[in-house]
Amino acid sequence: MVVSSGAEDLRTELSEALGRYARRLEINESSRREGAAPNGGNAFSDLAGRYVATDCTSYDPRLREAYDALPSPHRAALHDARAAELESREEPSLSLGAIPFHRERGSDPTGAGVEALATALEHCVLMGFYDAVIDLGHRSFALLDWRTQPEQCWLVTAKVATALTALDRPDDAADLYDMACAASAMPSVHLQSAYGRAMLYTRGSA
Repeated sequence: MVVSSGAEDLRTELSEALGRYARRLEINESSRREGAAPNGGNAFSDLAGRYVATDCTSYDPRLREAYDALPSPHRAALHDARAAELESREEPSLSLGAIPFHRERGSDPTGAGVEALATALEHCVLMGFYDAVIDLGHRSFALLDWRTQPEQCWLVTAKVATALTALDRPDDAADLYDMACAASAMPSVHLQSAYGRAMLYTRGSA
C-alpha cells in the first residue's frame, strides 16, 4: 500500500500509524530526474528496464517516466525480454497475468499477444473465472480482426458469451452474438450465435 500526501494533510492517528508501520520516501523533482539520461540514454533505459521488471507495477515516478520516454520499439523489446524470462520459469500462474500483459505490449501483439491471451482465456473459462474471461476477451478483441481472423474472433466471442451468461448478464451475451453476426458472414458464426440466443431464451423461461 502507498500513501501519498504532505505531512500536514495527515490526521494525527494516521500519521502515528504510518510512523510505526510504514517507510517514508521523499520524492522531489531532483530525485525524479536522477539517473534519467536525455534522448533515451543508457541510464534512462536502465530505469525503464527496472519498471518493466516490476511488471509495470512500480510507484517510482522516475521508472515510469523513463519507460514512457522510450521509443515504442525499445519498450516493446523490454516487454519481449520480460515475457521470455517469465515463460522460462514454467510457472502456470504467470501465464494468466504477467505473460499476456507483456506479450500484448511486445513486438508481436497480434501474434504472440493473442496466443498468450488465448492460453489464459482457455484456463479461466474452464475454471469458472468468468470476470477474468470477460477482461481477457475484450483485450483479445482489441488485437483481433474479424476480416482476417474470424475463427479466433468467434472462439473469443463464445467464451465471453459463456461468461456473461454465467454471470446473469444475458442481454450483454445477446449483444455479443449480434456483434459477431454483424462482423462476419461465416455460416458457422450465425448458426452458433442462433443456438446461443436460443439457450439464453431457454434459461430465461426456466
